[in-house]
Amino acid sequence: MSNNKSAIETMKYRQSIRAYDTKKLSESDYKRIIEYIATEESLIGPFGNKGRIELVQVTNNISEKGIKLGTYGFIKNPQVYLVGLCENKKYSLLEFAFTFHKLVIYLTELGLGTCWMGGTFSRNSFEREIQLAEGEFIPCITPSGYPKQKQRVFDKALRYVVKADNKKAWDQLFFDGSFADPLDKANAAQFGISIEMVRLGFSIKQTAMENSIVGRSAKVPFLY
Repeated sequence: MSNNKSAIETMKYRQSIRAYDTKKLSESDYKRIIEYIATEESLIGPFGNKGRIELVQVTNNISEKGIKLGTYGFIKNPQVYLVGLCENKKYSLLEFAFTFHKLVIYLTELGLGTCWMGGTFSRNSFEREIQLAEGEFIPCITPSGYPKQKQRVFDKALRYVVKADNKKAWDQLFFDGSFADPLDKANAAQFGISIEMVRLGFSIKQTAMENSIVGRSAKVPFLY
């Protein structure tokens, strides 16, 4: 991870980018990405499980193998795709989300755009591009490249519809022990920043965060 910015500061300003400049990645940025995804430390989650990330270069969404990689029109002019692979098991998938989000933060620090995609892409096309090992699954991908300066009307409309620039407030997302008691930031104590990063770093619609209870043990909070 870059030392220029903390991951916390990067998460605060990052947003999903769906339209990219046609400029190719610089040699230095390309090299940094390759080195990152080749480093074992980058691929191991907090509980020791290891995933895999593959880089696929594209021109007009067509790979060097001639395979058209489908994103249903959501993504325009990406220069590369970073494709995540891990075991198709519940806890492997949960842990790989941590690993993949580290990659997204790293790319953002390089000045590259990203858009975490878990459903709006054709897995079949990416599976034809990348040879999967037995038991492997593609849970998510991100396009990347230099962000286009002017957003498409489509992108602006999408962000408006899903309220991407209006993250839900604490009292709508987090509850203290039961759903009857919204969590006050003051009561989060030293865990306030960590919980705030969950709020900022979650999906564009935050649908999976509708009913999160923060429980507190003697030393650490927990979400369920």
